[in-house]
Amino acid sequence: MTELPESATPLDVLHHWLKAQFTAELFRRMRDLMSLSIRYPTLEPYILSTFRRLLTAARETISCHFQGRYSEGYSHLLIGAVYGAILPVIDGSLQILLPGDSPEETPDAATFSEYLDITFGYLRNGF
Repeated sequence: MTELPESATPLDVLHHWLKAQFTAELFRRMRDLMSLSIRYPTLEPYILSTFRRLLTAARETISCHFQGRYSEGYSHLLIGAVYGAILPVIDGSLQILLPGDSPEETPDAATFSEYLDITFGYLRNGF
C-alpha cells in the first residue's frame, strides 16, 4: 500500500489490495471449495467463514489506511459491492480467466485483471 498516492480513495486502496491478495492459486482453491460445497453442503459454513475473513481483512485495510475519514457504512457497502462482483468468478457462474488458464478453452472470457478493472470502472463511474 505504500506505493499508493496520498490522494488515493478507498476504492483505489481496495482495488490495489485485491490485486495483491487474490492470486490465481487462491481463486482455484476457492473454486474447488465451492464445487465441493455443492456436493457436500456441510462445507458451506467453512466457505462462509473464509469469505468473512477476507471481508474483515479488506475492511481492516481500508480502516487502517483512512483512519475514520470515511464512515464504517461506506466501507461495508464498498467491500460488499466488490465481493458481490467477485463471487460469480469463484462459484464459476462467470467465466473469467485466471493467470495460467488457457484462453483457447474460453476465447471470449476476460482475464481476472480485466474483470477487476471493469468492476472498479463501474464503481468509479456508475452503471
